[in-house]
Amino acid sequence: MDKLDLTQRHPLHRANLARWRFLRDHYQGGLAYLSRGYLSRHERESERNFRRRLQDSRYPNFCKPIVHLFVSHLWRRKPRRGLPEPLAGLTGDVDRFGSGINAFMRQVTTAAGVEGHAFVLVDAPAGLDPATRAEELAWNLRPYFVCLSPQQVLDWEFELNDPLAFGRLNRVVLAEPDERGGPPRYRVWTPDAWALFHSRQPHEAPVKVAEGENPLGLVPLVCVYNLKAGQFLGESTIEDIAPLNHALYQKTSILDEAEYWAGFPQLVIFTDEEVAEVELSQSRALQFRPGDEARFIEHSGVAIESLRATVAEIKQDIFRIAVKQIGEYKATAGVESAAKRRLDRAEFVASLEERAVNFEEAEKSLWSLAAAWVGAGAEPIEIEYNRRFDLESLSEALGRLFVELGDKGYLDKPAVVKELVRHGLVSEEAAEQERIV
Repeated sequence: MDKLDLTQRHPLHRANLARWRFLRDHYQGGLAYLSRGYLSRHERESERNFRRRLQDSRYPNFCKPIVHLFVSHLWRRKPRRGLPEPLAGLTGDVDRFGSGINAFMRQVTTAAGVEGHAFVLVDAPAGLDPATRAEELAWNLRPYFVCLSPQQVLDWEFELNDPLAFGRLNRVVLAEPDERGGPPRYRVWTPDAWALFHSRQPHEAPVKVAEGENPLGLVPLVCVYNLKAGQFLGESTIEDIAPLNHALYQKTSILDEAEYWAGFPQLVIFTDEEVAEVELSQSRALQFRPGDEARFIEHSGVAIESLRATVAEIKQDIFRIAVKQIGEYKATAGVESAAKRRLDRAEFVASLEERAVNFEEAEKSLWSLAAAWVGAGAEPIEIEYNRRFDLESLSEALGRLFVELGDKGYLDKPAVVKELVRHGLVSEEAAEQERIV
């Protein structure tokens, strides 16, 4: 195969690409978010007014702090590792850019929380043959980890027929962005070989520019799940929050626009004559015919109050979904029972433990591949992520997060505290004493 057919994409990739981009954009926020077409233009809105509204719009980012809250408690205690000697010396720089294993895996687990899963490729330099161990160290010839997003894993194939190799990854196609902004490169891995493809010109089919043997006998790619939903498919921490955050962005922009125009009383002239655009100032006067009338019309405020109520409702929905991830519950009237609150807390810990188990298994696989690259044999590899979650500390952190958002005008502080108490995350006594703030 000398050319790569990029029209071949895995069905899961085709079905989820837009979703992954949506989740990533709403997590990332920032100035780039404003330029990606998420603000809808009104049907009769002029181009000039829309551009002004787009420039003045702001994205109140709930997604990023919620993802970071989960990650911070998973990383409250550093993972414990037991690695064979050939691997222990790699932990200080696992990506050849100076990242230690903890910093690298925190980046990976954060990415998995955003899109639902992330990938790590375990590669090793090829084409060099050092004569001595000192030369090998000087050339930095050792396995290294590469974090990849779901968008970069374009196509794959698992073994489904051979019972002895069932579930083995037989082929994967990876996109590697060009650092200089040119056409991306594409790398194809199989258990026996790898090949690199590159387009010399935009819109041209990529042609093979390099290839080599794969001595491992398996594709060195590991999927790191947040919450597993299927093979190479995970559930994002902000799965239901990002769409609400998007709706909040829309409503906030409309509310800002309404409040802007409400501050300017509109002059209306009642006359049979055609009236040109009127410029008001202290040095000008208006001339009327008998029977003509001029009147200033001011905004009643009803529409603005309705928009404010909608914005507040969306914010409350975002908060409730974030709390819901702490434990599945059914919204009911009245106060939840103490047993139900304990169940919510227990289910929250279970959801964190599920993530911890997924990350442990993924990192074990990474080190196993690294061991295969250096011929370290089958020595045991022990990885243990944090399984001890301090609920009191967690409750304080969650409360502080949403109260701080409330201080920014995103959420109402009493409503936040009430919801935290309702689900047993903060005691009534603590809420009364405002210990969470």
